[in-house]
Amino acid sequence: MEQSTKTWKLRNEYVRGSFKEAPVVDKVIEKRLRWYSHVQRRPEDHMAKNALNLPTTERKRGRPPGSLLTTVQKDLNEKDLNKALATNRPL
Repeated sequence: MEQSTKTWKLRNEYVRGSFKEAPVVDKVIEKRLRWYSHVQRRPEDHMAKNALNLPTTERKRGRPPGSLLTTVQKDLNEKDLNKALATNRPL
């Protein structure tokens, strides 16, 4: 008797490993850092560069609101990169 597709239980890690695909979280961080690098090469008065400091989330009382810049800085620290290296454009 054949198993139906509803009974197949393949874990995401197995599927990603089969296709040699990186986890989604790593892909999101990579795209965010690539965008940050692009924005840093813009002029200082550019709208996207000003948007880095806009609050994106509300936090509890006493904590400053989170912004895209704080998220990018956290990603840079996790990946052991500095700002100069992140804005360096490969040739």
